[in-house]
Amino acid sequence: MLIINRATDKILKFIKEISEKGIDDITIIINSGNLEKKSKLRIYFEKEKNTICIPFYNDEVKTLNFLAYNFLKNNKGDLGK
Repeated sequence: MLIINRATDKILKFIKEISEKGIDDITIIINSGNLEKKSKLRIYFEKEKNTICIPFYNDEVKTLNFLAYNFLKNNKGDLGK
């Protein structure tokens, strides 16, 4: 597994080279921050068949507490018992 932080469109050439070589036993996780719709890196990962692009958002503690409270309230504290 390879994890790349703070990636930009400049890394796209490297990603394409790895993809073209057909290396199946490698997982690459790219953390790039905000990718605009016109980003070449985003477009590549959204269109290629063997890649995925998943957005993650940094939540505030207040939001996370609200989500956890609602989950527990709706499930009456049952966490899969």
